[in-house]
Amino acid sequence: MVTDPPLSQDVVALAGIFQAVALVKQAARSGEPDSTAFEASIGSVFRLEAESAADVFGGVSGLLLGLRTMSENLDRSKGTPDSEITGYVIALMFLERKLVRAPAMLDTLRQEILALKPLHERSPLGPELLASLAQVYTETISRLNPRILVHGVPELLNDKGTANKIRALLLAGMRSTVLWRQVGGGRLRLLFGRKRAVAAADAALRRISEELTRG
Repeated sequence: MVTDPPLSQDVVALAGIFQAVALVKQAARSGEPDSTAFEASIGSVFRLEAESAADVFGGVSGLLLGLRTMSENLDRSKGTPDSEITGYVIALMFLERKLVRAPAMLDTLRQEILALKPLHERSPLGPELLASLAQVYTETISRLNPRILVHGVPELLNDKGTANKIRALLLAGMRSTVLWRQVGGGRLRLLFGRKRAVAAADAALRRISEELTRG
């Protein structure tokens, strides 16, 4: 069992945002997002009463993809940020501000998610659950403007199963974005705390890698 490395709650939530959008990109390009990260991100939608940000994702080890993606895109020394990834992140942060000013939509989201929790417990990544989450996204967040436009392989984007995965992941991305605000995240903090977030993510990745290597 991997011991969670110490990370501030805002860094964990930010990694959750980056993980969700990285999975969106994977799904839109290949139809098959990383299974471990996918399960952690979808699971985060249903952990509404978790004691910590890490618990929302079932532990920091469920955020390896998000930590890597966040580090790669916030650390300019590692190359040019992925404009598609950063575009999705910015879009989610913008829409989150609109969502919190729509209490009726927030209440609908909560009630719909709670209603789907038994289905998630029976089938964490089943097609019925993903279709239901996609429908929740379509009836709530997708109605906020501007809508998030996902780029990828046209045949995959037109495939119902892949489209459901993408919408479910965008819902998970919004869950992380709301969580990020709740634990003190914000654009100014991100702007001035970018190096801190990268250093924390890199340290967590090293520690998790060392523990996995030791077995």
